[in-house]
Amino acid sequence: MALKVIISGGGTGGHIYPGISLAYEIKGRDINNDILFVGTERGLESKLVPREGFKIIKIKARGIKRKICFENLTAIVIFLVSLFQSYKIIKKYKPDIVIGTGGYVSGSVVLMAAILGFPTFVHEQNVIPGITNKFLSRITSKTFLSFNQSKEYFSNKAKLIFTGNPIRFKNIKLGTDREYKKFNLDSSKKTILVLGGSKGAASINRAVLGGIDLIKDAIKNNWQVLLISGQDDYDNIMKIVGEDHKIFSVEPYLHDIEKAYSLADLVICRAGATT
Repeated sequence: MALKVIISGGGTGGHIYPGISLAYEIKGRDINNDILFVGTERGLESKLVPREGFKIIKIKARGIKRKICFENLTAIVIFLVSLFQSYKIIKKYKPDIVIGTGGYVSGSVVLMAAILGFPTFVHEQNVIPGITNKFLSRITSKTFLSFNQSKEYFSNKAKLIFTGNPIRFKNIKLGTDREYKKFNLDSSKKTILVLGGSKGAASINRAVLGGIDLIKDAIKNNWQVLLISGQDDYDNIMKIVGEDHKIFSVEPYLHDIEKAYSLADLVICRAGATT
């Protein structure tokens, strides 16, 4: 019997891509299984999910700051609105299961599904769980963990299942000339891949920018750098690096990050959950 599944999570790639990986796995087990994502307009999910061919409905949601401030009053109102929107979506779609992959948008969806009596699950990508998943784990059927060490942060140990972190690609092949050309790189040189997650990492970008002359002198003609900067820093980095891609190639974002992995001889990155 085919399943109807709601997956909700968003904000950053670390929450979205595990959900997309789960969606592919669920469809792979039965092509008739139906997947519906619930996210926000502001998060990356509004672009990434449709690009992968899955349906998405957007609701209003905003995170609550961990301090007393006026912005939290607005966030609480939006949270109540998101609960009502989630109620309408769930009642109309009638899912068999609801899965949350983190991010504030999943809070409303999974909470409402649990209140309505639907089987609910959450997946935590990080060692130290986010506030949304810690709260939801109290009311969900099961909580899936990427790391065994995360168990100490949850009160109900009986609900915890160590699954690891779902990934989109299982077999990464060595880069071909096609991949080198895609990034304007030289296949005869070794490649250093520098990245900081789906939105980039300002600290890593600053380190690269601050050491451009040193890097160029040190690696000379033997190495080259592929930097995934994130959209926010891209223009500034391109002004400093310039258009000379003999050593540096800069990309604001990659949907097919596995192609960059396939070229890398050395990776320098922020220790994100999926990274």
